[in-house]
Amino acid sequence: MKFTRSHLYVLLDTLLMMLGFATLTMSSIAREELMNFLSVSSDLYDWGYVSYTIGLFVAFFLGRSRYFERNFKKGVLLSVLFAAVPQLLIPIIPSFPVFLILRFIQGFIIALVPLFSAQVAELFREERAFAKGIILGGIFLGGVFGSFSGDKLVSLLGWRFAFFSTAFLMLLGLAVWWIFVEDLEAPSEERRGSPWRLKITYVWGLSLFFALWVVFTIQGLLPSTAFSLGLSRADASSLSVLLSSSKVFWSVFIGYLTYRVSIGAETNRELFRKASEMMVASYIIGCIGLLLTTHAIKTGDHRLFYISLFLSAGVQGVAPVFWSTPAVIFPQEMVTSGAFAIGLVSNSANAIGPFITKLLVERDIILGWYVLSSAPIFGIFFTALSCKMKLPSEEKDL
Repeated sequence: MKFTRSHLYVLLDTLLMMLGFATLTMSSIAREELMNFLSVSSDLYDWGYVSYTIGLFVAFFLGRSRYFERNFKKGVLLSVLFAAVPQLLIPIIPSFPVFLILRFIQGFIIALVPLFSAQVAELFREERAFAKGIILGGIFLGGVFGSFSGDKLVSLLGWRFAFFSTAFLMLLGLAVWWIFVEDLEAPSEERRGSPWRLKITYVWGLSLFFALWVVFTIQGLLPSTAFSLGLSRADASSLSVLLSSSKVFWSVFIGYLTYRVSIGAETNRELFRKASEMMVASYIIGCIGLLLTTHAIKTGDHRLFYISLFLSAGVQGVAPVFWSTPAVIFPQEMVTSGAFAIGLVSNSANAIGPFITKLLVERDIILGWYVLSSAPIFGIFFTALSCKMKLPSEEKDL
């Protein structure tokens, strides 16, 4: 595979994602300092994360705006500013309601995902899932990078200047990205339809919903699960790094496999079928891992718990394949709006999954893990159901 300008764009996209999501770990790292600054309890402070996850969901409503559909580079600029500007304001405004609003706005950075999906659709064909796997891996690389560097920044600069420095680092990454990456050609003014009128938007969105349910829930379950196994706080921290690193691996690995099996596919239908098969494979790997994790918790098997956690992260392989499909499903002029639409359906898991699982875990931690283990089954069902539907990109009239 020859390195091209398109591959440079993928690396710059990944760097921007990594810097953005590394920056957002500061609210967790400087937790104690912020609690004192805002004069709130630990339980109240946790609502900041809830506000952020709701922002991750609401961000996909931005796709209903013609601004994001017609202005790729400006859309990326605005998405990064949604995260960077609040990062600069949080350390200087000692108001908890304002903190909640700023954390909510920071969730809008997730709009980068459908925007980069539209970009990848323009740059590649068979390689889309591989490219998207690398870019999405940047989210979890950011988590790992933030975990290692955040504490050192706080110790070296103090928590306020740590916030400021990470925001400026994100803006520096944006400047480099802006200089080297070309804009996409805006779609025609004439719209042939709306993705919201298409049944496949909802069904295909649900094919990722259950993967995100697992991905966004499992990280929050780790500390309490680790402590129930008798592991230390340091062990729980290392488990978090292991999980994030595993998600990076599965994003890139499944994306690469999808690229390999898609070589030679001549039609959108063939590409869609290959993508669906790889999503099902990822769900199966994740399901096996989740069941083994549940067994490890019941038996107190620490070694199996570590191994099964790596396999459980296999469900993350669903995401890059899913995000490689908007150009396969939707006609060209609807790719960006279609990406935001399926993203809104799938990312409703952010607002639902963790809450339901948390309620179950409060009753019985094993019950919570059993519920997570069943999620891939529903994901496979909706993926298979989508395969039987017509692709709008194949139809002349929508």
